[in-house]
Amino acid sequence: MIRIAGFIFFWFAAALSTDAALGLQTMRDINPDVQPPMRIDEKRVAAAGIRVVQGKHVTLYTDLPASEMIDGLPVVFDAAVPKWCAYFGVEVKTAEPWRLSGFVMRDKERFEKAGLIPDELPQFPAGLNRGHEFWVFVQPDEYYTRHLMIHEGTHAFMGWFCGGLGAPWYAEGMAELLGLHQWKDGQLTLPFRPTSKLQTSGWGRPKLIRDWIAENKNGKQRKTLGDVLNMPDRAFRDVENYAWGWAACEFLGRHPLAREKFSRLPEQAKLQPRKFNAMFKRIFDTTAEVLERDWTLFIRDMDYGADAARSALSELEASADGKFRLSANRSWQFLPTPVKKGEQFAVKASGRFTLRGGDAAAKAWRCEARGVSIEYFRGRKLGELQAFVVPDGGPDVVMAKLCQSDPIPVGPAKVVTADTDGLLCFRINESPAEMADNEGFLELAIEKVR
Repeated sequence: MIRIAGFIFFWFAAALSTDAALGLQTMRDINPDVQPPMRIDEKRVAAAGIRVVQGKHVTLYTDLPASEMIDGLPVVFDAAVPKWCAYFGVEVKTAEPWRLSGFVMRDKERFEKAGLIPDELPQFPAGLNRGHEFWVFVQPDEYYTRHLMIHEGTHAFMGWFCGGLGAPWYAEGMAELLGLHQWKDGQLTLPFRPTSKLQTSGWGRPKLIRDWIAENKNGKQRKTLGDVLNMPDRAFRDVENYAWGWAACEFLGRHPLAREKFSRLPEQAKLQPRKFNAMFKRIFDTTAEVLERDWTLFIRDMDYGADAARSALSELEASADGKFRLSANRSWQFLPTPVKKGEQFAVKASGRFTLRGGDAAAKAWRCEARGVSIEYFRGRKLGELQAFVVPDGGPDVVMAKLCQSDPIPVGPAKVVTADTDGLLCFRINESPAEMADNEGFLELAIEKVR
C-alpha cells in the first residue's frame, strides 16, 4: 500500500544465466526505466525456512505453511494480469513476459535475515511495491490478503505499462479500486463493486468515510474533492486516506460528467504528481463546480455499492400539467428554478413506486410517499419522500451544510421552508447504492406559498 516515488538503481554482482538474461532483456523491452531486479540467494532463502510458490507472472516467497489460500495466490495474480490489460488498454501478448517476485510475510525478521528486505526500503505497515518486487504482510482475512497483493500488483502494472503512477490520490485510489475483486470458483472478477462488507472482509473503506461524516457534524474538517486530489504522498501513512483515494476514483469513474475523461487518465500516469494534478484540473475545469457538489452528495450517503451516477444531482422531470415526476431510481432531483432562504413551498405527492423491483433476492416493497414503517434507512422510513436545499456557494459551504443538516421528511404532503439560498431537491429515502432496481415514480405538485 506504499509506493516508492521514482526509481532507485543499484548494481548486483551475480552473473545471470543465459535464460534469465534473455528474460530480463524482454522485461527491459517493456519498460527500460525500471530498476534491475533484486538479487535473491535461493539457498539463503531456503535455509531461512521460506518456501517458493510459482505462477506464470509471479514467483511467491512466503513463510506461511501450505494452504489453499496461500498457494493459490499466484493463480489469482495470474488471473489479474489480463484484467489489468483490459482496464489499461494493454495487449495481453505485451504482458506475456512480465514477471514479478512477491513476498507474503508473517515474520518480517525472517525475510530480513534471508536478504529479501533491502535496507533502503521504507517502513510499510501492510504492503509495498518496487519495480520487480512487492511485499505484503499476511492479514487475518483471506480476502484482504488477496486484496493487498492485487493492490501492489496494480502499482507494479501501472509502473511498468503506464510509465508511472500519477499523483498520490490516483496511484493509491486506482490500486484500491482495482484491488477490489471477487474470487469465486476459480474465477476472478476485477474490478468488483462490493454491495456488502461480507464480500470484502477486512477492507472496510466505506465505514471509514461514514465514520468521518458522523464525526464531522460540527463542520470543522473538510474533505472536498480538491482536498483529496491534493493529498501528499505522506498522507497515505494513514489508512483512512486510502478510503478517500478509492472514493475519488470510484466517483470520477462513474459520474456522468467525469467517467469518459477519467478513463483517459492512465495515458497521463507517467507525469509527476504536480503536473498530473495540473493536467487534471485543466481537463476537468468546466465541470469542477458540479463535481465538487456531487462529490459531497456521494460521500454524504457513502455505503457499499455507492453509485456516483445515481447520487449525482439531476433535474426533476416536468409534466404537461405543471407537476413534476420524481424517479425512484435516482437520488436527489431538483426544481429547475433556484429558491431563496425563507421561501415556502406546499408539496403534495401522489403515486406509487416499487423498491427493489428487479432484485429477486430481496423483499420488494410497493410504496407511497409516506414510505414503509417496517424498514428504515438512516433513521427514517424506507421510501419516504424527503426534501433538502443544496446551498449556493463553494465546496466548503456545500460540505458544511450536507454534513451538519439532515433531510427534511415530507411524506404525502408538507410545507417546506428553504433554510438557505440554493436548489430545492427531493428524493425517496434509500441508499443510492440500492436504487438501481427501483421502478416507477412519484408525482409532485409544488406550489410556492410565500
